[in-house]
Amino acid sequence: MKRTLLILSAFLFLSGCSGGDYKKKALEYLKGNVPDPASVDSVKFIKPDSIYTTFHDTEEYRSLIKSYNNFVIDGDSVNAAKILKTVEEKEKTFKKRIVGWDVRLIYKAKTKSKVLKTDTCRFTFNANLSKVLALNGVNL
Repeated sequence: MKRTLLILSAFLFLSGCSGGDYKKKALEYLKGNVPDPASVDSVKFIKPDSIYTTFHDTEEYRSLIKSYNNFVIDGDSVNAAKILKTVEEKEKTFKKRIVGWDVRLIYKAKTKSKVLKTDTCRFTFNANLSKVLALNGVNL
């Protein structure tokens, strides 16, 4: 029991430490993409939302859909139905995995004309929240 509590405490401590780390990385990344980095002030971080793969992201799905389309064009409804049934089964058994995180930030910063503006932007992080992959919505 004590061992379980120790492991749980360690996990909560480590996850708590990494929680602020992604925020710091996001702010640093944002400051590199605005006209006046010194004016950037975070207002609120929105809870990260997971980005995960689905069966529709796989090459197998694309191949099955191409086959389905070919059967439909050829008028072969029996094989087209089999392909759709296969796709449905694969969708049910596919194991989703997290490939990234979507983090939104409400922030204040000065525009090129030195006017303070409040805006929202979105960061795309990798699967373990250690690196910013993209930034969208910065209109200063």
